[in-house]
Amino acid sequence: MPAPAVWCLAFLLWALLQAFFFAPGRSQALSELWGQWGPAIAAGFFGWALGLRAAREDWRETLWRALTLVLLVHAVATLWTAATPLFTGHALLRRVGGLTEGPDKSNYLTVTLACLLLAALAARPSGRAQRLFPTWAAALMAPVALATLYVEQIRNGLVSLAVALAGLTIFLLTGPQFTPQAKRLVFAAFLLGGVALGALLASDSRWQGTLQSARLAWHADTRAVVLGESLPSGGDPSAYLRLAMLKEGLRLVAEHPLGIGFGRNAFGHGLNMAYGQGSGHSHSSLLDISIGTGVPGALLIVICFLSLIQRGWHAARRRADTFGLLLFLLACATFARSLLDSNLRDHMLQQSLFLFGILLALTDGRLHPGATRS
Repeated sequence: MPAPAVWCLAFLLWALLQAFFFAPGRSQALSELWGQWGPAIAAGFFGWALGLRAAREDWRETLWRALTLVLLVHAVATLWTAATPLFTGHALLRRVGGLTEGPDKSNYLTVTLACLLLAALAARPSGRAQRLFPTWAAALMAPVALATLYVEQIRNGLVSLAVALAGLTIFLLTGPQFTPQAKRLVFAAFLLGGVALGALLASDSRWQGTLQSARLAWHADTRAVVLGESLPSGGDPSAYLRLAMLKEGLRLVAEHPLGIGFGRNAFGHGLNMAYGQGSGHSHSSLLDISIGTGVPGALLIVICFLSLIQRGWHAARRRADTFGLLLFLLACATFARSLLDSNLRDHMLQQSLFLFGILLALTDGRLHPGATRS
């Protein structure tokens, strides 16, 4: 069994033990755990089985071309929704969700497409074996992904993608197969990519006052804010609220280091325990997991992601595996986003485990064509 799967099961085992022995509301914690992780584990297993068959029957590239086509169709649909008002003399729409229920849900798919394109394009200068699609096709899809990120206007998605891009730059620049000249070219190319991401970030006016609002929230009495009683005007209200939630959430973790019971809205349950009122999640999956399953649960989730990142890095480095590079990028982006967003819940969790399941099978060294075991 792959190491990431072992750590994931270890987290689930701890969450079960925590629910039975430490959670004030055992039945609620168990119900949430089953409702969230039951379908997600099933999706991960299905993805692993699909990837295993693709690896054994040697249609890896066909599988990922099909998934890329689905993601591309969604991106084009999102752009069409945003651009339709232009034909009637109106302005381009922003924060559109395409075929999903909102821009944040749409953005998970777009970031996945962007990571796939980064892995495919980065494979070429280093001479990797897999060719997911021709260079011209990747070059045409890249502007579509960037334009979709622009119209979705989701800051957390851009931050997670920036983390993946930084990881990819480090991976490429530390590769032994690159000459100094090739490293300079790679650095220049990804510097341009960083500039493009920076331009996307700068196009969002909500960044104005973000640091000031975050600083104020960290030093303020945030109890009233997280309970929905008041929120300062001006600056960046979203940043203020998220930092207030982080501050209160860390206080809850300190008061209950073994957790209060797993739940999508563990933050709200913790507020109810502390103040007699409160609801909702903390806009950070890692924080909600820390509140629900305690410090041990948070550590196991972090180790699981580090194991995914390590597996992807080693597969890409030792076997020149494009799918290993994709696993590395997706794990970096998903983990970074879990700090800023509630992405490890509901269908987002199922989507992540499905993709990770596929990639864990495709990066199995025993099934890699022409590769030696490592």
